[in-house]
Amino acid sequence: MLYEIVSLIMRITFYITVLLRVCNIAPDPFTTQEEAREFVLESLQSKYGQEFQIVGDEEYDDDPTLLGSTYVCEVAPKDDPEKTADAHVIQKTAILHDNWGAYYFREEIETAVKEKIQSNSNITIEKLSLKAPITSVAWTEEDDLETYIENSGAYVRIDAKIIEGKSDEEYAEMIKEFIEPVYELEVDTDIAIKEGRDTIFFATIAAAGDGDTERKPFTTEQILQEIESNRSLAPLKY
Repeated sequence: MLYEIVSLIMRITFYITVLLRVCNIAPDPFTTQEEAREFVLESLQSKYGQEFQIVGDEEYDDDPTLLGSTYVCEVAPKDDPEKTADAHVIQKTAILHDNWGAYYFREEIETAVKEKIQSNSNITIEKLSLKAPITSVAWTEEDDLETYIENSGAYVRIDAKIIEGKSDEEYAEMIKEFIEPVYELEVDTDIAIKEGRDTIFFATIAAAGDGDTERKPFTTEQILQEIESNRSLAPLKY
């Protein structure tokens, strides 16, 4: 309930802010790329209590339309440059959106997933990571993990590779066995499985206990159909 109230207040504040700036009642927070960069870095420091720096590409779109210019960049804390994140701000809203807050939950979520789903003799996990959309919400390490998973839009991405030289029917059986533990996860999960360089299977599996989403485990026949469909569209990239 608290999250819903905060979310409603933020939406109301957003629309009031846009209205004031569109009507030129409130000043724009930035008018150049340099000012936008400074605004993002100051906002990140205020949001997370530490200094940030630009570590990747920047993109500044000087747009004279209703919402004004936009600024997008890759950032990381000065003291921990490996923890990169995306940041985005629109001139007229002056509200920072980023996904750095996911780091408060990343290790716990990824560890839990790794305990459930692991490589085997047929399928090797090449990468497993938490993905999170940018948001204006200021997540903190004191926030409840369940609340974060339910409200942030974060999900786990699993990229795996299957052994080569088998029939599609055999692949379907291997994949069915491999993804069975995923249905027990408490977080939405994307799975992409490659044979060589081609993706032969991709699926998004909703979190366990998500009452709004119908969750039916893939049958061997459905997986086989997915493989055959993807082969007809190859090369696929997910």
